[in-house]
Amino acid sequence: MSEDRPGGGAPVSLGDLVSGAVPGTLVSGGDVPDPLPQGLAMTVPGPTERRFVLLGVESPGQLPPGTPVGVPDARLERLLRARHPELEPVSGSADVPIRLEPLWTDPSLESRGELLDRDGWLPGPGEGIGVFLHPAGSPGAPEGDPASAAVLAAERALARRFPGPGLSVLGQAFAGRIRLRALLLSADGRRAVRAEGQGPLQAPGAVASRVADLLDARGAELLRAPSAT
Repeated sequence: MSEDRPGGGAPVSLGDLVSGAVPGTLVSGGDVPDPLPQGLAMTVPGPTERRFVLLGVESPGQLPPGTPVGVPDARLERLLRARHPELEPVSGSADVPIRLEPLWTDPSLESRGELLDRDGWLPGPGEGIGVFLHPAGSPGAPEGDPASAAVLAAERALARRFPGPGLSVLGQAFAGRIRLRALLLSADGRRAVRAEGQGPLQAPGAVASRVADLLDARGAELLRAPSAT
């Protein structure tokens, strides 16, 4: 994994961080290796607005069938196929005039497009949660937010049970608890399994296990069948 240095410049490698050549870097939680390499630690500074923006039109429902829509990754491609099977997702193309973009990559996108509903367009595990990666024991690491760290831990634990682009999940902290909502999609977006669970902030792994068990009980295994992929 490598990330751009703040303000541009050469990418930051994990080796740079472990050696202490770079004191730290801010990345999306979805890009953090699991488990963390030895010698690295992470701090979650606080919550982030984890929404998606549709650029080029006010609503995907206004688009005629067959309209190409740019999506940044395979997970959002599945989500678009599930919610709008009449549209044609185009992966990784910034040149497509109508496209989905995550708000957390550029807050100014909110003024340039339409915010999509939070419940229908869930992020990927850890996606959009700001994480400060730094050498273990670094004295310059910022103070973390325990609630945001617990949300990230729950989402990462769920991703271990269901790796790959099929999982979308949104964890939220409230009143000392975690609410975890998850959606599993087949590659063509035609089959879906949903689950939701809650639990104390102090037990993110248990919350993730509860939701994972529900997904399994509701047919998650069917999404791995050849006919669903």
